[in-house]
Amino acid sequence: MSKILFVGELSWNVVIDRDGAPRKTCIGGAIARAATKTADAGPETLMASDAAADAIGDLVVNTVAAHGVDMNSVDRFTEGRTPIEIHFDNGAPTVRYQSYPDEAFDIIWPRLEKEDTVVFGGHYTLDSRIRPRLYRLLLHAAEKGCNMVYAPLFSIAREPQITRVMPAILENCEISHTIVTRTSDLQAIYGTADSDKCYHDNIAFYGCRLINFDPDSSIHNRPAKRQASMQCRQSRHRHHNSHRGNGYKYRQQHRRSNSRRHRITINKHKTQPSMSTSANSPLTSGSPFPIARDMRVAVVRTLWNSHITEALMNGALDTFAAAGIEKTDIDTFEVPGAVELTFAASSLIETGLYDA
Repeated sequence: MSKILFVGELSWNVVIDRDGAPRKTCIGGAIARAATKTADAGPETLMASDAAADAIGDLVVNTVAAHGVDMNSVDRFTEGRTPIEIHFDNGAPTVRYQSYPDEAFDIIWPRLEKEDTVVFGGHYTLDSRIRPRLYRLLLHAAEKGCNMVYAPLFSIAREPQITRVMPAILENCEISHTIVTRTSDLQAIYGTADSDKCYHDNIAFYGCRLINFDPDSSIHNRPAKRQASMQCRQSRHRHHNSHRGNGYKYRQQHRRSNSRRHRITINKHKTQPSMSTSANSPLTSGSPFPIARDMRVAVVRTLWNSHITEALMNGALDTFAAAGIEKTDIDTFEVPGAVELTFAASSLIETGLYDA
């Protein structure tokens, strides 16, 4: 029978009423609460996380386990304290107390199979102290063929940190089949509350589903393209940890198969130009720009900080026009973040269709 693994923070919440008295205590962390609800519904449910070996840690772990969640993959660290969050009914800012060791998440990996589902998210999955170990577990699950569900749960209060954690967010999106968001997540991460625009500009690239839980929410899906997308990503992740042996051509073949990411169709029958240094060459034309009428050019820009990259792209297009390159010989491509720029450029180079 398939299992559901939840990967997220374990903490404890205290709610203070308007009179200043404790009104409620409960499990903290949306992922942990989702795990208890899932276990209550019947499926085999597991939790991968960490908590201090203190009284609060015992309280959190035992409370989650009481719902039937398997807690064998929870690391109990000794140098620190389990997080406590205090929420106020009068609207005062949330107060958080925590003390984490420099490294944690030294867990026993659960046994995962292709039919299993992995739900992960929150700032916990972006935390640099546990990110390397946690991401190895996520990659393992993705390569096993598990159904990967990512919930960013990104707090507006953490928006100043977005530049630092964006690479980890993009990595999480890359291995996901489904991304579950709130409009506040979209606003904080992508700068827009429009789920349709966010999907088409930032998420459709991954070939996965976006579910936005709000009154005007939408569900977007590209199921037909998912298999090739995941093959490409898995091959790229294996490439990071292997040498260029017999499997290299296999990995490159799958990387090239991911041409769905390009938003403009490439004309593969374009005649390749030849460059010379004759009297009419760019070096003797007297123009401030090289003359390159027969060149075919690819431009890749990231949608991250689009107000900057769009201006850079327009400047490049103006320069190409001044050099005599026709618009029909320029293909433009867009990727969600800076991380994907190198992969997109590498794929374009491998096609052999472009001079620059």
